[in-house]
Amino acid sequence: MTTKDMKTYISGRPQSNLASSSEILNLTSSQVVKSELPTNITGGWANYINGDLTPITVPANVETKLTLDTTNGEVINQFLPFGVTSVWNSQTSQFDFSELKVGDMVDIRVDGSLTNSGINETFGLNLVSGIGTAKEFSLPMSSGVRFFSGTSLISRYNGIFIGSTEVRDNPAELRIISSSTASGYLIDIYVKVLSVLV
Repeated sequence: MTTKDMKTYISGRPQSNLASSSEILNLTSSQVVKSELPTNITGGWANYINGDLTPITVPANVETKLTLDTTNGEVINQFLPFGVTSVWNSQTSQFDFSELKVGDMVDIRVDGSLTNSGINETFGLNLVSGIGTAKEFSLPMSSGVRFFSGTSLISRYNGIFIGSTEVRDNPAELRIISSSTASGYLIDIYVKVLSVLV
């Protein structure tokens, strides 16, 4: 519908206390967008690309930490919300949420490679949070069954929230467990942060 068609349509409708057609048509796109956005949330994202794709051995039924070293990879932190400089510690291969606030939301996409040698193998990928505290806990990120041996690229997307100071002030890491010996590595991690303004 063109601007002329819109004016004709609006002028033909019964008059009310609503804004006039000229007022509606003179709104800029930025004004419309601003009116639809929540005013108490700001957001941003980061991406961490692994510079070491050496497969990590995952012994059968042993929860194994997955590492991601950006030394020879890439770090994109400049699009995080104001006041947040990073959410990943490459030296420890752990998430660092210390610059976030309790109530903030974090979406995580994990891209990796998994190789299994048997059939009907089960695996689970977990985010272990609050490490080192009495309230340490594990959140399932992904699980599955590998019916045949081989190597597959795997991508999983999940969301969490910073529900306590234990989660905010202590590291979190990715751990994988497999019913049979396997190997794998992280390719990259994408993190979206939605920060609640309170």
